[in-house]
Amino acid sequence: MTNPETKQDKNVEEVDPADWTLESDPEINVSMTKIIIRNVFDLNENGLKALCRHYGTVTNAFKINPSTAFVEFAQENEATIAVQQLNSKLGFRFQADFARPKETPVVISSKAANATTLETPDESWEEASRKRRFNLAFSIPLPIRFPKRNALITRSDYLPPSDANVKLRQTDPACFFSISENSETCVEEREQATEKEALAIKSHNAIYTHHGLEETERGRFGPVKRCVVCHGYGFAYCDKCSTSYCSTNHQSVHHTEHTIICGGDPSGAIDKDTGCGGKENKTTLSTSGHNSLIRDDLPTKAKVLITAVLSQNCVYVRSADQATNREYLKTIGDMAKAGYLLGARDGLNAEPVEGEIYLAPYAPLGVYGRVLVTDATFNRKRCKCVFIEHGTVQIVPWDALLPLDDAELKYRKVFVYKTLLAGITEEYGTVEQAIAYLNRLKGQTLYMTHQVVDRNMVNIQLRTSREGKSVNETINDKIIVPALLTDSDHEGFIMYKNLTQPAPARGKNIQIFILNKTTIQLDSRVTWIATSDLAYLEDLHNKLQHYGKKVATFQRYMTPRHGELCLVRCWHKWYRAVCHETVGDSKPALFLCDYGNMIIADLTDIRKTPPQFATDVRTHDGIIEGFDEAKAEGVKLDSELLEICVPENESLLADISERDISSGLVKEKITLLRIHEFSSVMELRRINSALNKQKR
Repeated sequence: MTNPETKQDKNVEEVDPADWTLESDPEINVSMTKIIIRNVFDLNENGLKALCRHYGTVTNAFKINPSTAFVEFAQENEATIAVQQLNSKLGFRFQADFARPKETPVVISSKAANATTLETPDESWEEASRKRRFNLAFSIPLPIRFPKRNALITRSDYLPPSDANVKLRQTDPACFFSISENSETCVEEREQATEKEALAIKSHNAIYTHHGLEETERGRFGPVKRCVVCHGYGFAYCDKCSTSYCSTNHQSVHHTEHTIICGGDPSGAIDKDTGCGGKENKTTLSTSGHNSLIRDDLPTKAKVLITAVLSQNCVYVRSADQATNREYLKTIGDMAKAGYLLGARDGLNAEPVEGEIYLAPYAPLGVYGRVLVTDATFNRKRCKCVFIEHGTVQIVPWDALLPLDDAELKYRKVFVYKTLLAGITEEYGTVEQAIAYLNRLKGQTLYMTHQVVDRNMVNIQLRTSREGKSVNETINDKIIVPALLTDSDHEGFIMYKNLTQPAPARGKNIQIFILNKTTIQLDSRVTWIATSDLAYLEDLHNKLQHYGKKVATFQRYMTPRHGELCLVRCWHKWYRAVCHETVGDSKPALFLCDYGNMIIADLTDIRKTPPQFATDVRTHDGIIEGFDEAKAEGVKLDSELLEICVPENESLLADISERDISSGLVKEKITLLRIHEFSSVMELRRINSALNKQKR
């Protein structure tokens, strides 16, 4: 039986090293498809092919001595990439350069001479990597500045207090409609915000708190006044009995007790200053003729109906009590009637006032409803409004708002309650099913229990009946959180070629984000994603970070296969990665498929991928249209110009098309990107160049 290694050695002996040299002779026509690599002691011919096939189609590879080898590629650009990447390969001492033959190179063997492509046992991986062209330049992933999501939150409109939201905080002093994305920390944030208000220095005899002072020093400032209802900082107090309140709402709650304590009119003057006694500083905060939103307390056990779903753990509810329900429906009818009568009037032509109450169309019911403006200049004559009878937030055009002059209608009692459901998991997962479940519960009577702590509803539980299924538990069941893999799960694996990659959108004026342009000078290619898909990428990124915290502690080595999808930690962040190369050491080269970067990772930073992360890859590879032409015209495309015309981390307008190209014997379709900014600059340059020629 013939030993394969002996046969391989005979093939190597057929090569005459004298036929190859690196001497720089200007008369020699250098072939840019052949390269020489030094310091390849541990690689045989197959190892060389495995090393270099990632840079292109290898047509020939052989060693002339234990440390030096020659490799030939099908295309010049493939050889160029190989030289660049081998010389910059971290952790190795490869030295690569273009080979310069003195004469026509000899044929290594008849088999190699007739071969048009390198046959490898992993042909499917070759096809996958060619179809989804990898960026072979090593670089760190881009920290994306994701566009702001949850634009309909209103907490930022309430805090921090400023001149712009004074009216808002007067109209809604109890923050009934202060909606936060992180609803779990709502109470904690409110306490922190109140403390910040107290620390803020105010003009005209300011009130502020003091910390870290001795008792003698502390006494100079007088006692800190607290709200008699919630024990928060009291910013207003009765000038007769000095009872302090944080808001008019809490003053109305304390109305009866205050009458007994003070012996005067509890709804009378409250000095908002520090006690100077000047009548000019007194403001009437009335409960009968109030100018702010008020609300009755909800019993600790009540039947409720969901009016709005904000998140998987935050909903607005209203009482299902018959009397309250009649009053609620009457309010909706009165607002609809007022809107109908005012409908003939033109909408607002001027900017609405933040904190003011108007009427606006409520699409689900097809009638006008009462809205509280929380952000008057949200975007181009549109404002952010909360529908007071429902708790939903919408963006409403200015001209769709109708003024509500009737004070009784404007400040009529609020019927909805923002509730934070207790026991909902804090782990980041897929919440769509949970939110859909809550939306299906709208219109169904639910049983709610809660406790009241410092005027706040806490430990809120919902059930479908008195002894029925817990809504809180059902929500947790419907939130899909990636589970940790067991030992048996580690036997399976996910191949990158099996992931779906939706075709990029084609057309004009499409907004895109450039994620990586490391090799743009070499092959005009960039990695990009549609701006509309950034929300998907952000959600995936957040899920990876939460899962990564659970698997951060190293427990077992995981050596990925070629083309296997895995998780990798890079610069303290977790990413989806594809194993691209494992030749030579225990630090494989990994391709971050969602960002277009190649990195080298230690095995201690690599983890198995749960099936929940085998989702779409929505990033794409593309060629900048006109880039090669601009270089041919002599345009200096330096980093400064590219940062202006083809910036990363910014939304760009592009026309996207498709074109067929041939690479050797392989035909592929490429995505062509016509970046508006880059094309405009190049076109302007051509026009200026033509004008200069005419002047000459």
